[in-house]
Amino acid sequence: MKREQLQFNDPLDCVRQIRRWRQWEDANLPVYATQLGRDFMLLLAQLRLEGRPFSLKEIYLSLPYSENGIRQHLQKLERAGWLKLTSPEGDKRFKSIIPHAKLDQALTKYVEILMSTR
Repeated sequence: MKREQLQFNDPLDCVRQIRRWRQWEDANLPVYATQLGRDFMLLLAQLRLEGRPFSLKEIYLSLPYSENGIRQHLQKLERAGWLKLTSPEGDKRFKSIIPHAKLDQALTKYVEILMSTR
């Protein structure tokens, strides 16, 4: 994917674009109308673009929310079929997030939307 810098000639254009992104997030991502949900999806998009795994430890360290709040959000996503939490056999200290196909597809589209200025 070609990386382009988004440019806005007018602050109002910037505000309108952010509102369009948020409307798309609300309609297509499991953000559950929370800032934690939005930040979580943005972090997953970043980790995916960087080619890094979705480790639970990194998510806890990267988001400015309580572990309990993040854990509850993850459980909600898992129950809804967006992802699966896994750990290596016999070692529950390390957990990873495995996105299901619908989350993979949503993240791909999310990155496309974020790169678009129209």
